[in-house]
Amino acid sequence: MIKIIIAVVAVVFSILGKIAHSLLSSDSAIKRKLKSRSNSRILDIKDNTTIQVLAEASSSTTLMTPLLGEECIWFKLIIKTTNWEKPPILDDNKMIDFSIHDHTGNASVIAKNMIVVTPHKSKEFSSLSETQKERTLEFLKEKKVENSHLMVYHNDLIFEESWMPNHCKIKLRGKGYIDKTNANSRTIKSDLIKPLFIEIT
Repeated sequence: MIKIIIAVVAVVFSILGKIAHSLLSSDSAIKRKLKSRSNSRILDIKDNTTIQVLAEASSSTTLMTPLLGEECIWFKLIIKTTNWEKPPILDDNKMIDFSIHDHTGNASVIAKNMIVVTPHKSKEFSSLSETQKERTLEFLKEKKVENSHLMVYHNDLIFEESWMPNHCKIKLRGKGYIDKTNANSRTIKSDLIKPLFIEIT
């Protein structure tokens, strides 16, 4: 009986998380949310408390965007048809955990459920070079996308890419945590319902 209750609770949280993600994931909604709250210092992170900080993001390891080959912490790839009324064929992203720092200290960021607002317009391509095709195909296969090879070599598709560079200033809002064994070890991540909101400044 307890296992059934736990399973039901897990499903409910999953559904709530998807609903919250859908309602709060537009760029304008995220910008309004981040603008409505003042920024704190990394030193001010308290355990199990929501916090918003302005800091520099960096990682010793990086990803590479499929289309432009840019080093980054996060990227999103959208594949769509030339008919703008139709929804995208693919809208997916990839991310890695990273660190942030300001003049008061450092913190680790768990990138799961991260939603990013980028300041620049996404780059679009109507045709890909062989290198771009290879990198895009690798990403699609990693995501287990069906007919990925046909998708990459299709002539009537538009590929759109956005990314979060390594070593960039960000405004970040998430749940802060303090390591019980080390008070100087701070982490920010999403909670069960709300994503981790990031705006590249």
